[in-house]
Amino acid sequence: NKSDYKVVRLKKPEDVFLYTDKVYKISASGINPKKVEKIKEAFKKSKRVTAVSSFSDNVEISDLHAQKGESVLWYANYLGIDPSEVMTIGDSDNDLSMIEADFGYTVAMGNAMDCVKNAARFITKKNSEDGVAVFIEEHILNVNGRN
Repeated sequence: NKSDYKVVRLKKPEDVFLYTDKVYKISASGINPKKVEKIKEAFKKSKRVTAVSSFSDNVEISDLHAQKGESVLWYANYLGIDPSEVMTIGDSDNDLSMIEADFGYTVAMGNAMDCVKNAARFITKKNSEDGVAVFIEEHILNVNGRN
């Protein structure tokens, strides 16, 4: 319902908590990359939300527990899959929570942000070079003896 939403202009990022005690998701794009970094820095020590990007000109602010890593772990547990059998692949810092998690295969794309490459156990080729398929063929299919 549109009447449930209120548009507000914030003077500083943390002012969002003046209007609500619960943030589900705030997404903004077309922002100057320097401002994106300032926004992410403002929320870095927050115990309530996380601020990440999928591109240099966007920012995604969401509840601390609404991250990919926590969601993938929950889903694997729900399905009875051991985390050592899970593969996560990412390229941006919005993927970092699942790359930093204790999964069997944490993979950074060749074109990933440095923070993702530094956290991943493996680095594959770029997305334009079929990096996901290359990794699966080299590491997963060969591990299982299916070549």
